[in-house]
Amino acid sequence: MTIVESKELLIHFGCTEVTSDIQKKNGTEIWELPLKNKWGYKPKFGIYKSGYVRVLISHQNVNAYQINPCIKSFFGWIDKYLKVHRRECKQRVLIDYRHLRYEYLVTYILKNYGKYLQRQN
Repeated sequence: MTIVESKELLIHFGCTEVTSDIQKKNGTEIWELPLKNKWGYKPKFGIYKSGYVRVLISHQNVNAYQINPCIKSFFGWIDKYLKVHRRECKQRVLIDYRHLRYEYLVTYILKNYGKYLQRQN
């Protein structure tokens, strides 16, 4: 899917681009859904030049969080007694190409907000 096709789908969902001039200069793009949560906030999504895709205001709360795919990784260290410790953790995968970030955002919106968008139309 190309960037143009992804943008057309976002517009079809009712999303509007609310990117400021400074954000455009930095390579960030912000999209806002037409839905409102119980506090009156609209969900906003950010696509960043660095490879991250984030929810800035979600449907449930007002916290920002990353929605990039995760992989399992391990974190290890050696303590002062020379004992090796190892913990499993999640690591976010950066999405390198802009068109793939857009495609990922479209699929995320369809998966998580599709039923709300259908009710609205």
